Formats: sequence, structure tokens, C-alpha cells
Amino acid sequence: MKTLETSQILDKIPNSIFIIEVHDNSKFKINHVNEAQLTSINKKRSDIVGKFIHEILPERLANYTSSMYQQCVDKRERISYEEQVDLPDEGERYFLTTITPIEDEDNKITRLVGTSVEITEQKKSEQSLKESEEKYRGFVQNSSEGIYLFEFREPIDSSLPVDEQRELIFENGYISTCNLVMANMYGYNDIDSLIGKDLNALWGAIGEEENIEYLTNIIESGYDIKDELSVEVDKDGNPKYFLNSITGVVENGYLTRVWATQKDITSEKVSENKIQESLTEKNTLLSEIHHRVKNNLAVVSGMMQLQAFESDDDELKAKLYDSVVRIKTMATVHELLYQSQSFSQLEFSETLQKLVENISDTLQTSTPIETNIHCNPLKLNINQAIPASLIVNEVLTNIYKHAFDGHELGKIDFELTEENELISIKIEDNGIGFEPDFVEGESSSLGLHLIRLLSEQIDATYTYKNLEDKPGAYFEIQFKRSNEISGIGSANVN
Repeated sequence: MKTLETSQILDKIPNSIFIIEVHDNSKFKINHVNEAQLTSINKKRSDIVGKFIHEILPERLANYTSSMYQQCVDKRERISYEEQVDLPDEGERYFLTTITPIEDEDNKITRLVGTSVEITEQKKSEQSLKESEEKYRGFVQNSSEGIYLFEFREPIDSSLPVDEQRELIFENGYISTCNLVMANMYGYNDIDSLIGKDLNALWGAIGEEENIEYLTNIIESGYDIKDELSVEVDKDGNPKYFLNSITGVVENGYLTRVWATQKDITSEKVSENKIQESLTEKNTLLSEIHHRVKNNLAVVSGMMQLQAFESDDDELKAKLYDSVVRIKTMATVHELLYQSQSFSQLEFSETLQKLVENISDTLQTSTPIETNIHCNPLKLNINQAIPASLIVNEVLTNIYKHAFDGHELGKIDFELTEENELISIKIEDNGIGFEPDFVEGESSSLGLHLIRLLSEQIDATYTYKNLEDKPGAYFEIQFKRSNEISGIGSANVN
């Protein structure tokens, strides 16, 4: 009666409960199984009650279960263990089982009382997590890029001003996790050597300006930025350049940690710096060359002006002053080149302004001359700028010398335009114009000879004529823009 009552009571308990009889030679027989246990393993009571463990369980599971029972008997204390059961049509099931030894009047353990809790879902979750961790670990460790977790001793309020956040990141941040690739970037052979390093150790005393900008950009991006440059040092203090892609984790308005990948671009950056240094040296050298050429031309020009001043021969004076203006034109080009950021292109509108000033200073006339320059900004490469400047010089020199005899006021209008890469320079004056019977080919003028030769150098066409509706002359030269940079050709002047 008592056994029946006990059985009925156990069946009403929702947890799985079973009773095992302990026999000699490590044999264990199932004495009782409640309904909850039968339901969990999908068995009938008649299938298992009164049978030994090895009669109802597969050999592997029977051996394992028997060893757990025997351990409980030997230790004479409660033990817990996990077991895996393969059920037909249900697959693998996992249980956490706890068994407690029961003694008789002679202190002999005759029974074991057990309870089982199914942990299949928990076990599957643990297995999935384990597999995920293994995949993550494999990905991190086998990545060609450095991967790291940057944490903070105290979370950082993301609403603070940028400079305050920057200071807190620097003071409180440290590397808490990284892969071996990351450690190798700093010259370490193991991960542990890098763990715990803060920004003071990683950055050293270099790259302060770049790293202030680096942290500022991270904060202003909302802690989500790609390929941001940091300048750091390895374990031996050698400069290192990294591109970092950052993703910050913000919880309740506080930055708690930052996941990041890091790419080592030190070799590329060193090469880039060497190229930049080489370019700087080259630009400095070119600037110095143009400066010295300009100064040397100024010396030659000054000597010729002095000779013209001392000469009593008016024809010689005129020729010397013509040459002085030509030399000043070339000196102007070199002056503008060494002052500019480019040694292959000139701002031609600025060049025209300088040419007018040089000619006005050198060829002083009794007639006041007003110049109007209408030019949009227009850059020419040096191969076209120098010949075009010399052509303009010849035209202006001729105007200053011959156009305004007997005039109260001389006027010169310039227009520089470009349309569909066709450069046009127009010069118009209100002077006396050309003689009616003037023919270019019959003229022995050196200026016209130079205009023709210089035009050939830049494949230019030019025209000049007297104005039809008012006094004065008109000159226009046109040429196609060229981006080719090479040595400037020369023409023989006979």
C-alpha cells in the first residue's frame, strides 16, 4: 500500500523522477519511473521498470550511465551529470541528471533516487554559440588585417564636447582583445604583449597632429568611420602608419567599446613620403633655377640699359631697348614660374599685366598711354606661354614706339579668350595704324620676323590690319591649347 501511494505521489510531480535498485557487480535495475520521466523519453512503464540498465539502453549509454551510478555509490554523495539520449523519430536529446544515494538500516546503499531535467535547447544553443565562437576565432585569427576591441575603463558620455571626449578616450582606452596579425604589426610575437596597451603606448611621441585629427574624425562621425589614418609606433619606437575602420558601441548614450580593423600601410606611406620629399626637392631646385635665370636676365637687361644710356647712337639705343624689353619678357615668365605652385603652367592673364608694366617702364613715351586688359583666368603650359608672351611683347613694343606719334592719349585694349580650347589674343590701339602700302613679307623688321617664327612654334595663325571705322590698328593671334610639356623649341633668327 505504501509503495502504491509513493508511486501515485511521484506521478503527480511534474519533474522527471526515477528510482534505481543497486545490485552487486555494478548492476542497476530500474525500480520506478514517474509519468513525467516516461513522457520525456517517450516510453511505457512496462518497457523499462524491473529491467537492468544494460537491457534497455544502448551499450555506450548503458556503460556511461552505470559508471555515473557507481560513482554515486562509491562517493556516497549526490552527483550530477549530463547525458545524451537518441530517441526514435526525435533525434538527440540532452538531460541534466542528479542522483542521490539512499541507505538501508545497515548503512548499505540500496537505492538511487534521480531527477532529470531536459536541457536539449540549452545544449543546442551552447553548441551553436561554440560553433559561432570557433568561426569568429578562425576569422579573426586568419584575417590578413589586424582586428581588435578597444574598451574603456569608464564609459564615455557621447554628448560631451569633442575635445573632452577625445581626452577621455586617450586617458581611459586600452586594447582588450586582438588577433595575432594585430600584435605582429607592432612587432610582438604574441597577443598578450599587446593586450592592455593604451594610446600613450601605441602612439608614442609622434603623429600628435594627425592623431588629434584621427580621434576628432572618429567622434564627429558618430564612431563609425572607414580607412582613417593613425600614426603610431611599434615596440621598438619605429613609426607605423595604419588605416583604421571603426565601429563604436553606444549604450544608453555612453560609448562603451570600439571594434576596429587595422591595415598596415607603413611601406606605402614611407614610399609616398620619399616621393613627396623628392618632389619638394625638385620643386625647390626648379624654383631656384627660375629665380637665378630671372636674376641673370635682369643683370643682362641692366647692362644693356646702361649701354643704351651711355650711347650717342639713337639707332643703337632703339635696338638695345628693344632687346631689353624682350629680355624682361623672358625674365617675367621665369619670375612668375618660380613664384607659382606649378613649374609647367602660367596664369597668362597675370603674365599680360606684367608685360604691359615692363614695356611701359622701359619704353617711356611722351604720350600718356591707357591700357585696358579684358582677361578671364587662363592657364597656359610653358611651351605655349613663352612664345605667346614674346609675340605679345613684339606687338606692344611696336605700338609703344610707333602708334601714338602726335596723339594726346594712347589707348590699348587687350582681350584674352578661350572657346573650345582655341586661345585668342586680341590687341587693339587707337594709333596711326599701318602705312597703306605696308606688306609683311617685304618688311625687314626683326619684330615681325620673330612673330612669324614664334607663331610657327605654337602652330598659331595671326592677322593684323587697320581698323575700318576708326583710327588704329588691330592684331589677333589664335592657337589651339596644348597640354604637351617638353623642351621649348627654338628657331633660327637670321
